[in-house]
Amino acid sequence: LREARLLMDHGDREVMQKCCAETFRIKALAAGAMLMTVTLAAWFLFKGATFTSGQAHPSLELAQQRWQSEYGARRGISDESTAAGRRPSFVPAITKYENYYDAANPLRIKPWAQRSQNYFIIIGDWGKAGGPGSCQYAVAGKLQRFVKAQKQAGKHLLFIASVGDNFYWTGVTPKAWREDWEVPYGPNNVTSALYQVPWLAVYGNHDFGEHDPYAICPHVYPIGLINKQAYSGNQLNQDRNPNRPDSTKSFWMPDYNYHYEIPEADLEVIAVDTNGKMDPNLIAGNAKARGIADDVCGGRSVTESFLKAVAKAGDDLVVERAKKSTASTVLIIQ
Repeated sequence: LREARLLMDHGDREVMQKCCAETFRIKALAAGAMLMTVTLAAWFLFKGATFTSGQAHPSLELAQQRWQSEYGARRGISDESTAAGRRPSFVPAITKYENYYDAANPLRIKPWAQRSQNYFIIIGDWGKAGGPGSCQYAVAGKLQRFVKAQKQAGKHLLFIASVGDNFYWTGVTPKAWREDWEVPYGPNNVTSALYQVPWLAVYGNHDFGEHDPYAICPHVYPIGLINKQAYSGNQLNQDRNPNRPDSTKSFWMPDYNYHYEIPEADLEVIAVDTNGKMDPNLIAGNAKARGIADDVCGGRSVTESFLKAVAKAGDDLVVERAKKSTASTVLIIQ
């Protein structure tokens, strides 16, 4: 690796440890599933590198009403069609998940001609329930300063890879897009060093729960359909989630699993959702949040079946790209 820098020196680390008890992790995942726990990491490209980073819950009725008010009218789905069994008959349960997305650099990321001048940043576990705290602002500030310094040094940031647990603890809410992402990092602020920088993201286990329950059972209450496959995840792109704010278009999650090619940089990103391989009790921020999601979905078996199907599709994608990819640098995020 030509250059890999932690964005936090010893002095900064002491300040961060004092400011709050939150943890920000960076996951660099290689073939042996190596986990590196740090604050932020920036990777500069060079030839030949591979990096991988039963009983209804009391909130059930409220959650169903919220879905109907927010999404049902948009999709033309009535209360009557969902009252019996909570499963619309026109959308089948997903037993085999299919990945559908455009891999050919749809965000038009433009690397600089000299490959070694390009880099990307990996960040994870960066959200905070109820809005950003002092720790998140401190990390965001450090990130801004780092990117600005690298630009002055002639380096070009291609994208930020967001490896999950993006919005704590129970899924993204409409206001969290602005409060937890736009304000701290400034993707739409022309004075920000991260202005219009793409974020390539995946779901983490703490991105599910009562605020994004149908992400793990989209066939129950679909808000998007592609090739007859249902979608209902709040973090998915607008073609699958038309309710996502227009201001979030640089936050890229076209599917649970996807790959992204930047041939001019000889670089490929593979994003895989491995939540179906986790201890089911670790999905969502707490037992209450998981219980609400399970209840509105029709039970733990329904949500687990979907997560396992997504994970299997992710495994298949990695095998497929191992056979087909010609990129000399491959980043796997999960």
